Amino acid sequence: MTAHPHLAVTDAMAARMIGVTKAEFLAMVESGVMPQPRRLAPGCDRWSVRALQDAVEPPGADSEEFEP
Repeated sequence: MTAHPHLAVTDAMAARMIGVTKAEFLAMVESGVMPQPRRLAPGCDRWSVRALQDAVEPPGADSEEFEP
């Protein structure tokens, strides 16, 4: 996975990062496949880029295998 210039991203940006629609991403968050956002301020929820990367490719995992 390539480095991302942001520390935290919106739901739309997170969805683009993993190649799904915003609705698909939010469904993945709801189901627990993707991490919950952090509330930085009222109305300002953001996803940690590191947490998203770890959800897609956990540290120490074989990059050839992926199980959501």
